[in-house]
Amino acid sequence: MGKSILTRTMKTTNGRNGTITSDDRDFTLALAMPQEMGGKGDASKSNPEELFAAGYSACFASSMQYILQSENIEHGDFYAKAVCELSKDEDNNGFKFSVVMEADIEGLQKSQKQDVVDKAYRFCPYSRAIHGNVDVELVVK
Repeated sequence: MGKSILTRTMKTTNGRNGTITSDDRDFTLALAMPQEMGGKGDASKSNPEELFAAGYSACFASSMQYILQSENIEHGDFYAKAVCELSKDEDNNGFKFSVVMEADIEGLQKSQKQDVVDKAYRFCPYSRAIHGNVDVELVVK
Protein backbone atom coordinates (compact mmCIF):
# COMPACT_ATOMS: atom_id res chain seq x y z
CA MET A 1 0.00 0.00 0.00
CA GLY A 2 1.13 3.52 -0.74
CA LYS A 3 1.38 6.51 1.55
CA SER A 4 -2.05 7.60 2.80
CA ILE A 5 -3.23 11.01 1.62
CA LEU A 6 -6.69 11.13 3.16
CA THR A 7 -8.74 9.01 5.55
CA ARG A 8 -12.48 9.27 6.18
CA THR A 9 -14.53 6.97 8.40
CA MET A 10 -18.27 6.39 8.17
CA LYS A 11 -20.37 4.16 10.39
CA THR A 12 -23.76 2.75 9.37
CA THR A 13 -26.16 1.67 12.10
CA ASN A 14 -29.26 -0.49 11.41
CA GLY A 15 -28.60 -1.11 7.70
CA ARG A 16 -30.96 0.12 5.01
CA ASN A 17 -33.31 1.79 7.49
CA GLY A 18 -30.63 3.32 9.67
CA THR A 19 -28.16 6.17 9.67
CA ILE A 20 -24.66 6.90 8.47
CA THR A 21 -22.47 9.00 10.73
CA SER A 22 -18.91 10.27 10.58
CA ASP A 23 -16.41 9.89 13.39
CA ASP A 24 -14.43 12.97 12.46
CA ARG A 25 -16.96 15.61 11.43
CA ASP A 26 -20.60 16.62 11.80
CA PHE A 27 -22.15 14.31 9.21
CA THR A 28 -25.34 12.27 9.55
CA LEU A 29 -27.36 10.80 6.71
CA ALA A 30 -30.63 8.90 7.14
CA LEU A 31 -31.19 5.76 5.07
CA ALA A 32 -34.41 4.16 3.84
CA MET A 33 -35.05 1.10 1.74
CA PRO A 34 -36.07 2.13 -1.81
CA GLN A 35 -39.64 1.48 -2.87
CA GLU A 36 -38.34 -0.82 -5.64
CA MET A 37 -36.98 -3.09 -2.90
CA GLY A 38 -40.12 -3.09 -0.76
CA GLY A 39 -39.47 0.06 1.24
CA LYS A 40 -41.65 3.13 1.67
CA GLY A 41 -39.58 5.15 -0.80
CA ASP A 42 -38.84 8.12 1.46
CA ALA A 43 -37.27 10.62 -0.97
CA SER A 44 -35.73 12.58 1.92
CA LYS A 45 -33.48 9.61 2.77
CA SER A 46 -30.71 7.93 0.83
CA ASN A 47 -29.64 4.35 0.13
CA PRO A 48 -26.38 2.52 -0.64
CA GLU A 49 -27.02 2.46 -4.41
CA GLU A 50 -27.57 6.22 -4.52
CA LEU A 51 -24.43 6.79 -2.45
CA PHE A 52 -22.38 4.55 -4.74
CA ALA A 53 -23.62 6.45 -7.81
CA ALA A 54 -22.85 9.78 -6.14
CA GLY A 55 -19.38 8.73 -5.03
CA TYR A 56 -18.46 7.18 -8.36
CA SER A 57 -19.66 10.15 -10.43
CA ALA A 58 -17.81 12.59 -8.14
CA CYS A 59 -14.61 10.54 -8.24
CA PHE A 60 -14.83 10.10 -12.02
CA ALA A 61 -15.43 13.83 -12.60
CA SER A 62 -12.46 14.58 -10.33
CA SER A 63 -10.36 12.16 -12.38
CA MET A 64 -11.44 13.95 -15.56
CA GLN A 65 -10.42 17.22 -13.93
CA TYR A 66 -7.02 15.76 -13.06
CA ILE A 67 -6.41 14.61 -16.66
CA LEU A 68 -7.56 17.95 -18.10
CA GLN A 69 -5.29 19.89 -15.73
CA SER A 70 -2.26 17.61 -15.98
CA GLU A 71 -2.39 17.72 -19.78
CA ASN A 72 -3.13 21.48 -19.86
CA ILE A 73 -6.27 20.99 -21.94
CA GLU A 74 -8.40 24.11 -22.28
CA HIS A 75 -12.06 23.26 -21.78
CA GLY A 76 -15.42 24.49 -20.61
CA ASP A 77 -17.73 22.86 -18.08
CA PHE A 78 -17.63 19.09 -17.77
CA TYR A 79 -19.58 16.38 -16.00
CA ALA A 80 -19.69 12.68 -15.20
CA LYS A 81 -23.08 11.06 -14.59
CA ALA A 82 -23.19 7.55 -13.13
CA VAL A 83 -26.31 5.53 -13.86
CA CYS A 84 -25.96 2.60 -11.49
CA GLU A 85 -28.17 -0.45 -11.67
CA LEU A 86 -28.51 -3.13 -9.02
CA SER A 87 -29.65 -6.46 -10.38
CA LYS A 88 -29.92 -10.08 -9.27
CA ASP A 89 -26.74 -12.09 -9.71
CA GLU A 90 -28.18 -15.54 -10.36
CA ASP A 91 -24.69 -17.07 -10.75
CA ASN A 92 -23.68 -16.10 -7.22
CA ASN A 93 -27.09 -16.02 -5.49
CA GLY A 94 -26.80 -12.34 -4.67
CA PHE A 95 -26.77 -8.92 -6.30
CA LYS A 96 -24.45 -7.02 -8.63
CA PHE A 97 -23.92 -3.53 -9.96
CA SER A 98 -23.60 -2.30 -13.51
CA VAL A 99 -22.81 1.30 -14.40
CA VAL A 100 -23.24 3.52 -17.42
CA MET A 101 -20.84 6.44 -16.95
CA GLU A 102 -21.91 9.32 -19.16
CA ALA A 103 -19.44 12.17 -19.59
CA ASP A 104 -19.14 15.40 -21.52
CA ILE A 105 -16.57 18.18 -21.75
CA GLU A 106 -17.52 21.48 -23.36
CA GLY A 107 -15.09 22.91 -25.89
CA LEU A 108 -13.48 19.65 -27.04
CA GLN A 109 -13.87 17.52 -30.12
CA LYS A 110 -15.43 14.08 -29.64
CA SER A 111 -12.08 12.28 -30.04
CA GLN A 112 -10.47 14.55 -27.40
CA LYS A 113 -13.36 13.93 -25.03
CA GLN A 114 -13.06 10.18 -25.54
CA ASP A 115 -9.31 10.31 -24.84
CA VAL A 116 -9.82 12.23 -21.57
CA VAL A 117 -12.66 9.93 -20.46
CA ASP A 118 -10.64 6.79 -21.25
CA LYS A 119 -7.68 8.13 -19.27
CA ALA A 120 -9.96 9.19 -16.41
CA TYR A 121 -11.41 5.67 -16.30
CA ARG A 122 -7.95 4.15 -15.97
CA PHE A 123 -6.96 6.76 -13.34
CA CYS A 124 -10.13 6.87 -11.20
CA PRO A 125 -9.77 5.04 -7.86
CA TYR A 126 -13.43 3.91 -7.98
CA SER A 127 -12.97 2.50 -11.50
CA ARG A 128 -9.85 0.68 -10.40
CA ALA A 129 -11.53 -0.65 -7.26
CA ILE A 130 -14.48 -2.16 -9.14
CA HIS A 131 -12.57 -3.28 -12.26
CA GLY A 132 -13.46 -6.86 -13.13
CA ASN A 133 -16.40 -6.90 -10.70
CA VAL A 134 -18.77 -4.29 -12.13
CA ASP A 135 -19.67 -3.86 -15.80
CA VAL A 136 -18.96 -0.23 -16.73
CA GLU A 137 -20.01 1.30 -20.04
CA LEU A 138 -18.46 4.67 -20.93
CA VAL A 139 -20.69 7.00 -22.96
CA VAL A 140 -19.11 10.21 -24.24
CA LYS A 141 -21.57 12.92 -25.31
